[in-house]
Amino acid sequence: MKRINNSQWNWGQDGFRKVLFFSILLLFLGCSFSTQEISFKGELTHCSQQKIALYQLFPDYENKIMEAEIKNGNFTLKHQGITEEQLEQFPSFYKIALSETNYIVTLASPGDKIVIQGDASDLVKTYQVSGPKDPLLMWQLDRQLKLFIDSVEALQAIYKEHLYNDSIKIEIEKSYNQYILNHQNFLFHTIRNNSASLATLTAFYQRFNRRIFIEEKEHLPLLQSMYETLNKNYPNNPNLIYLKERLDQISE
Repeated sequence: MKRINNSQWNWGQDGFRKVLFFSILLLFLGCSFSTQEISFKGELTHCSQQKIALYQLFPDYENKIMEAEIKNGNFTLKHQGITEEQLEQFPSFYKIALSETNYIVTLASPGDKIVIQGDASDLVKTYQVSGPKDPLLMWQLDRQLKLFIDSVEALQAIYKEHLYNDSIKIEIEKSYNQYILNHQNFLFHTIRNNSASLATLTAFYQRFNRRIFIEEKEHLPLLQSMYETLNKNYPNNPNLIYLKERLDQISE
């Protein structure tokens, strides 16, 4: 039998160690980067609920991702295991819900870490958010809508007190129309200055009860321009696919 001298054995051991090291490294890298996640952490006050749920929203359905316990007002929600093949779905809209009527909608991408604070008794009106640009834009849209609603409710209270005073009712109507115009301008400004964000879709379609701030058919060129800009970056995003179908329907 041929003997292996010490120098040959040492080389063989070193080579084996190198192969083993790089195999483990590749395995580690594969585990680290083959999937990604999005993290939502929250701090809630006046919270009587015990659980909170995370849903991923699509144009025609929602998918429940997970449910988490709320401990001392704190919670953590994660969308884990996002694969490379799924990345074309993002950015994606998410619903964070305490109940069917008490929830917020935000926008996130893999790797995002988002922190939410608010009063659990009325989450959408009280929450604040820190994190990347998209969830901040969604929060700004919610905050501005809240300001509009508060202003309208104040006008309604004055209107009820002066039902038979026509001059005051005329002034109330003027104020109401001005509030609508101001909010419309805010939405147009948001769309114009954030053309690369899917949050602009929320801005375009934002509503309050029956009030539509941006009429779809009246602003079809704007909607078409939004689609063309967003589609350059997110051609396979479900929201853009749905918007293209919607544009085709309107144009028929």
